[in-house]
Amino acid sequence: MTDINADAVLQRPAPARRAFRRTEELLRKLDARERPGLSEVDFLRLFQKCECGYYTTRRAFEDHDCMNEVVDLTKDN
Repeated sequence: MTDINADAVLQRPAPARRAFRRTEELLRKLDARERPGLSEVDFLRLFQKCECGYYTTRRAFEDHDCMNEVVDLTKDN
């Protein structure tokens, strides 16, 4: 079994763009009963690491609420 180097997954700032690849197909390959697994290139295409440290699929990254976001509760509305 190959160890996955978490630092190899690209880390980017908060969501900026939409996923461009076939997320469902890659997830099916990752979880397949026959010949499961992904190449390193496909793995890196599938997952995204936020600057807050959370991992998501690239598609879900668009809707990710970053844990580094600061909400100012002292402002008057």
